[in-house]
Amino acid sequence: MSFLYVVLVEGEHNPLSRLAAFADFQRGAADRMVGPPVQTDALLVGSYRFLNQF
Repeated sequence: MSFLYVVLVEGEHNPLSRLAAFADFQRGAADRMVGPPVQTDALLVGSYRFLNQF
């Protein structure tokens, strides 16, 4: 089982680090993981109008 979350970050700081809900999600996360989290960068090649609604 895996979990993937995608964040569009504009700038150098990740906005998730300031959210209480994300802190709650991360609390005890190590107990639920088989291995450490992996962070990778991605290149947006198309949004199919998804990002136009924001």
